[in-house]
Amino acid sequence: MKTFCFLLLMALSLPALSLPAFSGADTLFPGPAQSPAGMNTTVFAFKADTGVVEWFGRDKVKIGFERYVYPPPWEKNTFCSDGFKTFACTHAPNYRAANIGLELLTSKEFGSATGSCQWGKKCTLTSSNNKFSSYTVYGATLTLEPGIYYFGSFRLNNGAKLVVNGEVEIHVNQFSAGGDNDVNASGQPRNLVFYHHNQEFEKNYVFNEAPTVSVEDMFTFNTPADIKAYVYSSGVVQIPWDGTLFGSVTARQIFMQGNAKIVYSGELYGEQLDISPISYSASACERIPLTFSVKDSNGNLNRNANGLLDVFVTSENKDICWTKPDDATETCHAISLREVEVKNGVANLLLSGWGGSIDIVGFYDPTSSSAKSLMGSAGPFSFSPSGYLVNEGRPVELIAGKTNTVNIKVVTSIGGGQCETEEGIDGKFYFNTKTNFESPNSGMRKAVLNGVETGDGNNLTEIKFKKGVGEIDIDYLDAGHISVDLEVALSPSAEIIEHIDNQRKPLPETPPEKARATIYARPYTLAICEAGSSLPDDSEIGSDNKFIKAGESFSLALKPIIWSKEHMIGPKKGGASVIQWRLEHCDSDWASTPNFWKGGAPSASVALNPTAKISAPAGGDDVSIGDLSKPHTDAVNGRYAFNDIVVNDVGSYKFHSELLSTYLGMEVTPSEREIGRFYPSHFGLSAKISPGIEPAYDAESKGFTYLEQPFSGNYVINAMTTDNKPVKNYHLFSGANDKAAFEDWALHNTTDLTSRWEHPALPSQAAQQWKAGAGRASEVAIDGSMMMQKSALPDGPFESLRFAVGVKSPDRDGTGFTFCDENVGAQCVENVPNPKGGSDGAKFGKGDFFFGRMRIEGFAETQDLTNEQTQPVAVEVFNGTHFVTNTRDNATIVSTDIGKKDVLFSDNAALQAKIELRDDAKNVVATKNVKEGRADFHVIAPDQSSGLNREQFRYWQQLDKAVSGVVPQTWLQHNWQGTQFDDDPSAIGTFGFYRGSDRVIYKGEKNITLTGE
Repeated sequence: MKTFCFLLLMALSLPALSLPAFSGADTLFPGPAQSPAGMNTTVFAFKADTGVVEWFGRDKVKIGFERYVYPPPWEKNTFCSDGFKTFACTHAPNYRAANIGLELLTSKEFGSATGSCQWGKKCTLTSSNNKFSSYTVYGATLTLEPGIYYFGSFRLNNGAKLVVNGEVEIHVNQFSAGGDNDVNASGQPRNLVFYHHNQEFEKNYVFNEAPTVSVEDMFTFNTPADIKAYVYSSGVVQIPWDGTLFGSVTARQIFMQGNAKIVYSGELYGEQLDISPISYSASACERIPLTFSVKDSNGNLNRNANGLLDVFVTSENKDICWTKPDDATETCHAISLREVEVKNGVANLLLSGWGGSIDIVGFYDPTSSSAKSLMGSAGPFSFSPSGYLVNEGRPVELIAGKTNTVNIKVVTSIGGGQCETEEGIDGKFYFNTKTNFESPNSGMRKAVLNGVETGDGNNLTEIKFKKGVGEIDIDYLDAGHISVDLEVALSPSAEIIEHIDNQRKPLPETPPEKARATIYARPYTLAICEAGSSLPDDSEIGSDNKFIKAGESFSLALKPIIWSKEHMIGPKKGGASVIQWRLEHCDSDWASTPNFWKGGAPSASVALNPTAKISAPAGGDDVSIGDLSKPHTDAVNGRYAFNDIVVNDVGSYKFHSELLSTYLGMEVTPSEREIGRFYPSHFGLSAKISPGIEPAYDAESKGFTYLEQPFSGNYVINAMTTDNKPVKNYHLFSGANDKAAFEDWALHNTTDLTSRWEHPALPSQAAQQWKAGAGRASEVAIDGSMMMQKSALPDGPFESLRFAVGVKSPDRDGTGFTFCDENVGAQCVENVPNPKGGSDGAKFGKGDFFFGRMRIEGFAETQDLTNEQTQPVAVEVFNGTHFVTNTRDNATIVSTDIGKKDVLFSDNAALQAKIELRDDAKNVVATKNVKEGRADFHVIAPDQSSGLNREQFRYWQQLDKAVSGVVPQTWLQHNWQGTQFDDDPSAIGTFGFYRGSDRVIYKGEKNITLTGE
């Protein structure tokens, strides 16, 4: 029975290509064929009616020369193509390239040396051996390393091959390639730029007449031959019969022979459409993943580039198939595929086919201004009929340092991208192996297959097959994308090979069969290590040992490391495994993955998880440390340092490393390290004392309070960070000395008034004092109505009476307040001595407090009983020796609504005196505030119209009475008639007369005086 499988090769990344710096390089090759700006006698001529200029995907192709000549019939003019159909070229004389003013090279530029590469040889030139007056390649292969080369004359004879191993720029006076030869045939056009300095040209070009310029002075090549290059010439370029140039030509004159063809490969912008891999050989059952990337002028992916991609096959072999990776139907698109979405600068396609020499081109059309229209090309690709299939054609995913065992199958293509396993194959096979560094494109560590390190093609790896299937143990001690080529080799010893009749054995005279293992390797984890500042080790976590203050900065470093069989995966974090930190992770002996941080490695962002998870105290809040990430290329000495990390809370926390995205499609397991204990920097205090009399009603605008007048007050104590932010976890500590306990007091100068201060009481123990407050911040707080009691005798005044709170029993860290006399620059508090002799406390409020009373004055009118009288009201305070009017008071209320009139005598009960209040406008009001401590009641005399009408009364202000608009003011009661300060103020008013001149009152009562005293 045969089994069928499908092979998918993963994308291979190769270095980006770019033109060497050259003035005006962005306009040297704007199209397939044009002449330099400002140059005259420019001609583009088709010598036969079978030539073509091709720009894939473009239905309008400009020919930028003064003269555009083609053979009759003139109306034909179908010499341009979009890759599918031909049409008339557009003659555009002003469509020109930049003129860089090439001049004939002299020996000063190319020197006097001569050189050659003889038949059958393989020769190499480098940028340090790059100047020749003449150089000829005779049926040999010449490889040019990256650089700039200068030749007086440069000739390729029959069978010669020119190979460029990177970006090459050739300056030459005379160039010709005769016979069957290749010029960069397996490379990319943008890798090779010719600058043809020859100054000869046809002064009077006549169609179909023999040229006057010699072949030696033209830039030309013979057939059958292909050339992949960009050519810039100050003279003549001739494309020969059946010759094809992939790239672009800018010249004074271009002559196209029969079947000659120029296929445009795009402008040499700083930007480019990169296709990866550029070239690859696979079996016909494989699909080669191709990545099309829009790169900026620095060779970086332009993630803002969005648009559409068209792809085409440009080679004669068009036996290919395009497939979209996300197409569940796997629809095959032959030859071309249009309008493939480019998103965030990238598009992906799969290429399958049959045979070799397959070249492709892509055309990117942007939908935004973030990129230009771009072309890119790649090839050749080839597909052989049989081979080996590793891991079912999928990439082998590895953890660096950890073995992964995958299968390898002997396969034969049955077409359509499918293959069958040759189950008759049994026995040992030997393979030459070679590690290819794809991303990044270099490395020091090689993959290990079945215990044998892959070499440069000479290390043999043994694989045992049974029914066409074998196993490979793959190890790689680094990260990134690599591939391993396996090429079947002869057995190293005739005695070892098992001669089984149906075994498919390689023969020396046949091409070796190959396999490729695509390997994605990720770091085991990103270990959390020190970065300059010392971190607590395991023994210090969970103990009373403190690390740093909350809010202080510290540093961490992340180190990508390999797996070790001695290391166990730790507990779960959010359903995923985490790697518990170990001290040896950060030792130099524990290997890291250096290819992870190289330029050109798979893109990754190394980060600390923005949330540090609380470990202790139990039930505490996690903290945010912000978004801390670095690109993978930012490692210094193999570590990613994160400085100025701040934890704005107390406790111990678990920090987690992470990648912000998958790495080659794999999740990198986070590492976890507990760090702490973070402890408070200091205690912060916020408070407010609101006096009984608000500043707006105080003539001095300060506010004050009468003794026994309620006032509001509060304070909140928080454990703080160094930058004065309250922490949330302090109250959750449960140890005996984990938290501080507080006490409060009231102090006037050195007099302790705490016993007279009525206020919400603090619990005696820290455990009861601390709680979660606003925003879950840990706090000790009181809030409510307060009062300073009167003593048995008038006393005071208590100006600048201070209220304070201080530490009664300290916490394990000795946390305290920051006093201003110690550190004025900080968020400091004023210190207040503890009258009990303990540590100073922090002032949270102060105020002026006065022993007050209200006094009403009486009157006696004996002469004119019709006169209106007043009863003055004074609000007084004790000044230390006696009572004086409180001229600061504009708040105390007097009111007829709380007034009480007791009539002591009246001649006419129906016509008694009336008492009223008046405002400043003389309007009668029920209630008013005193002004500078004083007010007047107005007494309208009793009506005398019915005869003599005498009256005596006592008028009270009932300060304990509450009516609408009036609150009780009991703090102004006094001991007028007893020992307690609970008597309302009152006074006598009299309308009467005396008996003759002895001034004896006509009517009176015992113990009642006219003044009310």
